[in-house]
Amino acid sequence: MANKKAVVSPNSSHPFSASNAPMRYLKQGDSITFTLDPQTKQLQNVRVGSYLNDPSNAVKISAEFAQLPDGTNHVASTLINGISKELRVNEVNSNYQMR
Repeated sequence: MANKKAVVSPNSSHPFSASNAPMRYLKQGDSITFTLDPQTKQLQNVRVGSYLNDPSNAVKISAEFAQLPDGTNHVASTLINGISKELRVNEVNSNYQMR
């Protein structure tokens, strides 16, 4: 893993976004972005970009977070998008109940 600093870039669509997109992890071009709520400091989403065996086999993965009524932050949905293979997997987590 390259030893570089993350880029923090506030903007109107993502109030607080920490991105290290230019960094190299396992493969050249891999990226990851974390978006945080500026008031609660909780994760809003995570976005990952990479590829399978070749850069033309791009894969995008995202996780969206939400709060339960008690304030617990959880993964509300995940999306895996295998762009060149036209494969899309979407998972939604809902209907949590107190026991």
